[in-house]
Amino acid sequence: MIKLYRFIIGCMVMTVTYASAQTPPRSEITHNEEYHGYFIQPARLIRGAGLPWDHQIQVALPPSYFDSGKTYPVLWVTDGSFRFKWAIDTLTLSGIDQEMIIVAIGAPPAASAEMLKRRTYDFLPKVDIAKNNPELQKQIELSGLASNETGGGSDFVSFVTGALRNDLGKRYLMSDDHVLYGSSQGGMFCVFALFENAGAFKSYICNSPPLAYGDGMQFRAEQQYARAHSDLAANLFLSAGEGEILQGGTITPFHVVSSMSLMAETLKLRNYPSLKLNVKIFPDEIHHRWTSTLSLRWALRELYHSPKSLNVKG
Repeated sequence: MIKLYRFIIGCMVMTVTYASAQTPPRSEITHNEEYHGYFIQPARLIRGAGLPWDHQIQVALPPSYFDSGKTYPVLWVTDGSFRFKWAIDTLTLSGIDQEMIIVAIGAPPAASAEMLKRRTYDFLPKVDIAKNNPELQKQIELSGLASNETGGGSDFVSFVTGALRNDLGKRYLMSDDHVLYGSSQGGMFCVFALFENAGAFKSYICNSPPLAYGDGMQFRAEQQYARAHSDLAANLFLSAGEGEILQGGTITPFHVVSSMSLMAETLKLRNYPSLKLNVKIFPDEIHHRWTSTLSLRWALRELYHSPKSLNVKG
């Protein structure tokens, strides 16, 4: 039971220079395998400035990559250690025509034992996760984590949108259409990145974000942004599963659905001219079942309309 708690709470809670932005010849880009037609690049370990550990970077190039000569939108996926091939699966089965470069960022296999600790640090600024939430504090303690093992959020955003993107942009044919995806604690980071570095991504797909963390720190970040800005240019997708409301002690204290809904209502009332706000509560779905897949498929179909689109539950 303790191991189960740890998994659930954790899920909540080399510089290379290239001479040209042109893609190297196919012979110079090696790949480990092909998966659903995507070319899997060799994984690399890179440490961002200010971060205490290396991150594994995995890249998948779309089937037409070496033949089209065009640039591609980029899907940036958090929790890459277990969402890399999942993202390829989901994109492939989404029924859209748009091909994308997929970049997944996560803990390397050698650090799998401390993945939960690492993602908690990476995804959050310095904050007490369970402040003024005693029920959540109980769940944090059962997970074996500490509610104050945070602090890397700003450096992680800077790494992903700065050094890492610049590095990969020199090697691969990336367009300026960048999409960030995160689920659960990764979904919360997705919202954090929206206010931390507004405009760094064109679209944000934030699934099941526990926005009540840190006594509502994300709402304070939103208020601070609103005081300084009259617009927010982004496609924002907020989603959660209806079943998360009544899922019980391991999920309910995170207030996922209510905090996500409150954020959506707050942003709607701001009337930002350039914000395209999309909200979905998936009927019956609980945390970390189908919500992750459904959220990505739904958002991709909204972003890249295609006559081949299937029913979202298909």
